Amino acid sequence: MALEELGIACRFITVDADVEYNPDTYKFYKANGFIINQHKSLLQKKNYISMRYDLFKA
Repeated sequence: MALEELGIACRFITVDADVEYNPDTYKFYKANGFIINQHKSLLQKKNYISMRYDLFKA
Protein backbone atom coordinates (compact mmCIF):
# COMPACT_ATOMS: atom_id res chain seq x y z
CA MET A 1 0.00 0.00 0.00
CA ALA A 2 1.35 3.42 -0.96
CA LEU A 3 2.10 5.97 1.75
CA GLU A 4 -0.27 8.52 0.26
CA GLU A 5 -3.07 5.96 0.52
CA LEU A 6 -2.33 5.72 4.24
CA GLY A 7 -2.54 9.50 4.65
CA ILE A 8 1.13 9.91 5.53
CA ALA A 9 2.38 13.42 4.81
CA CYS A 10 6.02 12.86 5.74
CA ARG A 11 8.46 11.34 3.30
CA PHE A 12 11.89 11.76 4.90
CA ILE A 13 13.19 11.18 8.40
CA THR A 14 16.34 13.22 9.02
CA VAL A 15 18.96 12.92 11.73
CA ASP A 16 22.16 14.69 12.67
CA ALA A 17 24.39 11.84 13.82
CA ASP A 18 26.68 13.27 16.52
CA VAL A 19 30.19 12.14 15.60
CA GLU A 20 31.97 14.55 17.92
CA TYR A 21 31.28 12.36 20.97
CA ASN A 22 31.28 8.99 19.15
CA PRO A 23 32.72 8.86 15.61
CA ASP A 24 30.83 5.61 14.86
CA THR A 25 27.34 6.96 15.60
CA TYR A 26 26.46 7.31 11.92
CA LYS A 27 27.07 3.58 11.37
CA PHE A 28 23.92 2.75 13.36
CA TYR A 29 21.80 4.89 11.06
CA LYS A 30 23.55 3.63 7.91
CA ALA A 31 22.84 0.03 8.96
CA ASN A 32 19.16 0.99 9.23
CA GLY A 33 18.88 2.45 5.73
CA PHE A 34 19.80 6.10 6.27
CA ILE A 35 22.03 7.80 3.70
CA ILE A 36 24.32 10.80 4.10
CA ASN A 37 22.95 14.10 2.78
CA GLN A 38 25.26 15.29 0.01
CA HIS A 39 24.66 19.05 0.08
CA LYS A 40 28.06 20.73 0.33
CA SER A 41 27.07 22.89 3.31
CA LEU A 42 26.13 19.75 5.25
CA LEU A 43 29.26 17.84 4.26
CA GLN A 44 31.43 20.59 5.81
CA LYS A 45 30.09 20.02 9.32
CA LYS A 46 32.64 18.53 11.70
CA ASN A 47 30.59 17.58 14.76
CA TYR A 48 27.70 15.77 13.06
CA ILE A 49 26.76 13.95 9.88
CA SER A 50 23.40 14.89 8.36
CA MET A 51 21.51 11.79 7.18
CA ARG A 52 18.07 10.94 5.80
CA TYR A 53 15.78 7.95 5.37
CA ASP A 54 13.27 7.89 2.50
CA LEU A 55 9.96 6.45 3.72
CA PHE A 56 8.66 6.22 0.15
CA LYS A 57 10.95 3.30 -0.69
CA ALA A 58 10.20 1.51 2.60
